[in-house]
Amino acid sequence: MMRMIHRNAIFVCFAISLILNLFQMYRINHLSKSEYGNEFESLRIAQHLNGFSAKDIEERDAQLEYDTSSPTLFYVFHPECVWCVKNAENISMLAAVLRGKYRIVGISLSKRNVKKYVQSNDVKYPVLVDIPQNTIDEYKLGSTPQTIVVDKDGYVDAVWHGAYFGSLQSEIEKWFSIELPGLAETPDSAADL
Repeated sequence: MMRMIHRNAIFVCFAISLILNLFQMYRINHLSKSEYGNEFESLRIAQHLNGFSAKDIEERDAQLEYDTSSPTLFYVFHPECVWCVKNAENISMLAAVLRGKYRIVGISLSKRNVKKYVQSNDVKYPVLVDIPQNTIDEYKLGSTPQTIVVDKDGYVDAVWHGAYFGSLQSEIEKWFSIELPGLAETPDSAADL
């Protein structure tokens, strides 16, 4: 009798586990593009990009156009992305060195914890949120961190996917003639920051 109850309990646990896994598969397959974007696509060099409207982290309207005298460096991140946190010192140094030569703009793919990320990482450049879906599609936003260089006329000069280490760090250092500090150690969860 006990053996039969034990088997039934295992069967019930298995059935619940199966149902939960199927539910998670459904959720993953139907994630909103606006939250996760185009993770496996990339911009082409010399591709023209349009300006766009968004919000800054204080919820004020922001308009980004390519009518400046400087090229634009976009740093695309997610506040809870561990690699974005590890890369924060690199992008801070890059932004400091390039200030005045490039317009530096952060793009957060999530509003959740963005103010905390900006404060924790002493971000000194404007950060945009609430990026319209058509801009997410056009700019192929999704993977984080991502660095995009756009010339003053709106044409893509360079795109890098990932945190700055190894050959990617070397490539970025060569492109901008700078030496970067490398990745920082982080807590087990970026959400703890």
